[in-house]
Amino acid sequence: MITKNPYDPSQVEQIEMIFETYIVSSSLSSDMAVLLKSFKETQLSEYEDLVQHAFTRLESQVRLILEARGLDAIYNAEYTVVPLFSGAILVSFTGDGCRHK
Repeated sequence: MITKNPYDPSQVEQIEMIFETYIVSSSLSSDMAVLLKSFKETQLSEYEDLVQHAFTRLESQVRLILEARGLDAIYNAEYTVVPLFSGAILVSFTGDGCRHK
């Protein structure tokens, strides 16, 4: 289970803090369009696809961590999207890996 809700310390033991990141980068043509200010809305789909792919990859990675480390759940889960510079986006995940008592 992955949830944004906090855990109840009387029922759950926090084992570790989980932090995973994924950096996506667009194509050179989209980067140049941004730099040359010729960016069109139709080019947004490339960025949307990149961010969606990053979320999918992070979700898969977090579920693998959950299973491999024998955790029951991740509480206080949070995804963050940060534009780093033209064409590069950081997508990160943080959460508390827990086991039920």
